[in-house]
Amino acid sequence: MDGCRGGFGRADNGGCRGIVRVGTHTGVNQLRSRLQQHFVKENKDRSIFRKNMGRALLNRAGDPFLAQWNTDLTTRRARETVGLAIDRRRLTEVEALVSAYIQGRLSFVVLRVDDKTERLTLESRLISTVSRCDACRPSANWLGLHSPKTKIRASGLWLVNELWKEPLSPADLARVGAPWPMRRGCHSSSGCCRPRATASSPARCRCPGTWSCRVGPRRPSLGARSRPRG
Repeated sequence: MDGCRGGFGRADNGGCRGIVRVGTHTGVNQLRSRLQQHFVKENKDRSIFRKNMGRALLNRAGDPFLAQWNTDLTTRRARETVGLAIDRRRLTEVEALVSAYIQGRLSFVVLRVDDKTERLTLESRLISTVSRCDACRPSANWLGLHSPKTKIRASGLWLVNELWKEPLSPADLARVGAPWPMRRGCHSSSGCCRPRATASSPARCRCPGTWSCRVGPRRPSLGARSRPRG
C-alpha cells in the first residue's frame, strides 16, 4: 500500500485508503491525456507526480541515479547536451518501477468541474484542507516519507504547491458534497478491469490506455488515493 491518512480512510491490518494527491489540468478536455501522463506514459519530465515518486524510490534505495533522474530532458538542447550523459537503461528501469508502483497501489476519482477558474480554486483549497489536517498524517510506511522534498514529507502529499493555504469554505464543502458526475479510476492490476473493447454499456467508464472499469453507485470522494491491500 502507498500509506494512508487517518482522516480520509480506514486503516487496519489489511491495508488503508487515503488521499495522497489532488490535481487538475488547465486546458480544455485534457483530463484523459493528463491521466495518461501520470499513469501510463513513462516520461517523468511530463509528470511531476512521476518525477517525485521516482525521487522517493531512488532516495529510499540510496541510488546515485537520483542526480540523473532530476535532470530535465524536455528540450532538444538538453537531450543533445546533458542528455548524452544519462544512463538510458537505468532511466527505463526506474520509469518501469514508477509505473508498477503507481498502477499497482493508487486509484483515482474524477470530479467534473467545467469552469477552469473554479477547478483551480477547488484544487488549491482541497490541497490546503488535507495538508492542514493534523489528524490526517500518512502511515509510517508511506513512500513519500523518503522524498528528498521537505514539503512532501511534511504534508503527507505528493505535492509542493498550494499547501497550508486557504482551506475549503462551507460553500466549497457544499459544492464537493453535492451529487457530482463522477468516474472512479482503476488500473490493469485491479480485478475489476476489463479490456476496453468490452466497455460498451453505460455502466462502464473508459480509463487511460486500454483499461476500463465497471462503476457502481459510490459516495463522492476526492483525489488520488492509496488502494487498500490485503
